[in-house]
Amino acid sequence: MSKLREREKKFIIVGVFIVLISLFYSFYMHPLLIKMNTLQKDLDKKQALISNIDAEINQIKQMEEKNKENLKKLETVISNIPEGINIPELLVDFEKSINENNLKQHMFTPQKLADGGEYYTLPIRVKVSGDFNNIINFLRYWENYKRLINFTEIKLYSDENLVLYGEFLANIYILKNESGFNEKLDYSFVSEEKGRNNPFYPIK
Repeated sequence: MSKLREREKKFIIVGVFIVLISLFYSFYMHPLLIKMNTLQKDLDKKQALISNIDAEINQIKQMEEKNKENLKKLETVISNIPEGINIPELLVDFEKSINENNLKQHMFTPQKLADGGEYYTLPIRVKVSGDFNNIINFLRYWENYKRLINFTEIKLYSDENLVLYGEFLANIYILKNESGFNEKLDYSFVSEEKGRNNPFYPIK
């Protein structure tokens, strides 16, 4: 049997090495690369899902902030234009503003409700007397009142004794609910001429 030449030995060694490398790649590295590629795809999907979840969380937070702002606006609207007339509360605050401004009350007479579509308007005729500046402060009090009040008629005049009078038509607004308007306005505690004489007398 002839001996292998040195060159042939080297070719055989290189061939065996290549075969071993191929076997190593086929049975170990290739499956490992496939698994790594699969894991990378799963990781990319999860990262994309996390990004989407973060974006949705941010949207939810923005919606929550917007809802809070809308609730505050709604509370302001409900406070400015409630669903009830609340005449007793108005009378108490009216008496308070009269006393604070050293005025004399002559009239506080609610008129008939007017249907405004989404709301009702209740006109109230008011008459007071006193110092000019105090009457102006009285009007400012009601212009800044927690409930929306709109003055559509303002009349100032003095009598033969130079007593200054102020007559106003104040409009308050009442929101409609699903059933329209349930609260009944009882006119028994007012008179056509002077309105209610004693604001603190219980309403029956």
